[in-house]
Amino acid sequence: MKKVYLIIPGEISHKLSKMVEAATNGLDTFIIKDSASIPDLRDKKIIFAIQLDSLGYNIALNEILIEIGRRGDNALYGASAVILINSPNDLYTKSISQDIIFKTNLMGCRFPGHPVVEGIEGLKNLRAWQKQLDLSLEDISVQLCGKLRKN
Repeated sequence: MKKVYLIIPGEISHKLSKMVEAATNGLDTFIIKDSASIPDLRDKKIIFAIQLDSLGYNIALNEILIEIGRRGDNALYGASAVILINSPNDLYTKSISQDIIFKTNLMGCRFPGHPVVEGIEGLKNLRAWQKQLDLSLEDISVQLCGKLRKN
């Protein structure tokens, strides 16, 4: 079984915790909570699990990205990643996801397929999925996170 590196900075919500559980269930997972515990991430599978505050910040995430960036342009060479991101409101998940993808792409990380699952207030962003699936919004979120294991 291949190891997955879970970057999960700061405190997380119950919703993000369920998303993470669905994405990592059955996987050998190495947890990275701060910038002091980052191993070599080249050629690794990475899950970014990001909880935003009401203003769209996660300071610990920025510290982790800065530390990885200090390792050079090839710090994430050969790595592939997905993003689980949760916001307490309807804002910031797309812009922060784009920022993570852009910065880590510059360091060699790739994001195959549909690499982002967003959780916003009330999971309203998943209502279109409800038209196709006969599931609750929370169950749809969990199912989408579980599919990320294949990326």
